[in-house]
Amino acid sequence: MHPLPGARLVELRSTEKRSVPATVVSPRHAAAAMSFLSDAPQEQLSALVLDKNGKPLAILSHSLGNIDSTQVDNRALLGAIQDVAGAKSFYLVHNHPAETAVLSSADRGLSENIRIINEGSGLSYGGIIAVTPSGYGDEFGDNQSYPPPGKQKKVPVVQRMFVKADRVQGLGPVSSPEDIKSNISTITGGAESGIILLSNNNVPIGFLPLDPAEMSRLRGDRLGEVLKSFHRTNATGIVGILPNEASLSAWRNVAAMANAINARPLDALFRNGAGSL
Repeated sequence: MHPLPGARLVELRSTEKRSVPATVVSPRHAAAAMSFLSDAPQEQLSALVLDKNGKPLAILSHSLGNIDSTQVDNRALLGAIQDVAGAKSFYLVHNHPAETAVLSSADRGLSENIRIINEGSGLSYGGIIAVTPSGYGDEFGDNQSYPPPGKQKKVPVVQRMFVKADRVQGLGPVSSPEDIKSNISTITGGAESGIILLSNNNVPIGFLPLDPAEMSRLRGDRLGEVLKSFHRTNATGIVGILPNEASLSAWRNVAAMANAINARPLDALFRNGAGSL
C-alpha cells in the first residue's frame, strides 16, 4: 500500500510493558496473561498477539467501553494485529466488571464474526475470553480458574496512534468518477488495478495494488495486507480500479469483504470498456 498526499497514517506505539507467561499454548494461559484487565471498572478489549511458537509479542489495547459493554472496530483491530511484526496468532480478551466469568451472546457473536473475517488471513484466531478477578470464561467453559504463574516475559502494550508528521495538501473528496479519473496517475502510481482507500469524508488517502486474481482469492498475505492497509490509513471506504468489466466478479469479492468489516465499497472503475478510465 502506498499512502497518498495528505494522508494521516497510523502506527502502533508502545505505552507500557506487562509481564505475561513466556509461552501461551491455550486460552488458559492467554487468560492468565490478560487477567490484569479485571482491575478496570469499565469493559476493555485487547488482543494478545503471539508468534509462531506461541510466544507473546504484544498486547494490543483496542477499546475502552462502558460498565457493561464495549465496541469493536473490526477494520482497526484486525489490521493492527496484522501490523505486529512476526504475528501468527491471537486471542481477544476483555473484562467483565460485574465479575461474571461467562461469555455473553454478544461476546460469542463478535467472536464468530472475527473468525469469519480472519479466515484465510494467515493468522490463527484462538477465540474470545472474559476475565474477572476470580477466574475467566471462554468458548469452552465458564468460571474457570487461572493457572499458577510460570515463567514470565515482558511485552509491550501498544495502541493505534497517528504518526506525527508535517501535513501536506492532499486530494479533494471524491463525489463522482470524474474526480478519480482526473487524478488517476497520482492515485495508482501507474498500477493497472487495485483498491483506493478513502477517508470518512471520501478523500483518497491510499492505494493498494491488487490484480483481479488476488481480489478473487483474498487469502494469506494479500488479505492481511488489505486489513493492514485499512488500519494504516484509517480508511472507511474503498473504490476499485479494474482492468475491464470481465474482472467485476473479483471486485464483488472485495466489496463483500469490505462490507464484512463495516467499510463502504463505493464503486468500481474500469481501465477499458464502459465507464473506462
